[in-house]
Amino acid sequence: MEGIEGERSEGSRYALKPTRISNEDILLCVDVDAESLVEMKSTGPNGRPLTRLDSIKQAILLFINAKLSINPEHRFAFASLSKSASWRAHVRYLYCILVIFQIKEEQREEEIGKGKMLLLLKLVSSFWVAVLVEIPALLSALLIGGKNASMDIISDPEIFWVPSIMKLRKDFSSEVECAIAALRGLAATSSCGPADLTSLFRVAAHEAKKSRAQNRIFRVILIYCRSSAKPQHQWPVNQKLFTLDVLYLHDKPGPDNCPQEVYDALVDALEHVSEYEGYIHESGQGLARVLFRHMCVLLSHPQQRCPQEYVDIPKSLTKKTPTPESMPAEDSIPVSSQ
Repeated sequence: MEGIEGERSEGSRYALKPTRISNEDILLCVDVDAESLVEMKSTGPNGRPLTRLDSIKQAILLFINAKLSINPEHRFAFASLSKSASWRAHVRYLYCILVIFQIKEEQREEEIGKGKMLLLLKLVSSFWVAVLVEIPALLSALLIGGKNASMDIISDPEIFWVPSIMKLRKDFSSEVECAIAALRGLAATSSCGPADLTSLFRVAAHEAKKSRAQNRIFRVILIYCRSSAKPQHQWPVNQKLFTLDVLYLHDKPGPDNCPQEVYDALVDALEHVSEYEGYIHESGQGLARVLFRHMCVLLSHPQQRCPQEYVDIPKSLTKKTPTPESMPAEDSIPVSSQ
């Protein structure tokens, strides 16, 4: 805030210094330990129980769509956490797929032409597939939209990857399709024990410097699922280049786990590395709606946050006290005459 002109005189005025709210680069790091496969209390559309990882993926897509609705200039990337963190590369252009259809032998002479077709099919926005097809005219009609073709003349396709023309993206993207592709590749591993967050912080610090050069800020959202393995890190206390938020999903306390100790370690890590106010939320209830609610709170921009202890949203409707204006006066309280 700018200085005051005059000290509490009539001519004093306050002026708020203009501040630019930077666009965000957000790295979402998902724990893929075996505990991410613990079932939630919710079920999917087919009645199958949702795992923590299923709910996390849904919450991330909710977050990204909402964040882009607020500002389409925000960008996202993904990492997974097992023993340490690693980038999740997502395929941006699928120019690398060659599909050769094997024709059923008994129909080769009667129905099949000798020509080949190279089709470039746009599946969704920004995703393309190069298809090399050796097929009859009948199947060609199907691929370009014909209605009378039959797939009976082919067996399963063979897919060949050509790495030299495949473009993998580890950089940040504002495209929801890229996020969907990256999340599809997230799968749980075996039990990993304690997680080392040092590599995650190292990647975040490196990327944060690149974000700053573009007048952007960097944030990491860590979603952690281990109830008995405290995270570790080795990071200098004076190097705060990014903001860390944490969502912690855990089991109830028991003889085989220590969620309170894990939570305390996550709080220490957050306070150790965060440039702006970082938020941490936890849940041991196994309810997807609680996860979604916490994820919605993380929509708040780090440069516009109050300390977490002052955050009182979302409010519970059952706990809201009525305002004095809405409370009935004593003389207006209906009294039964019976």
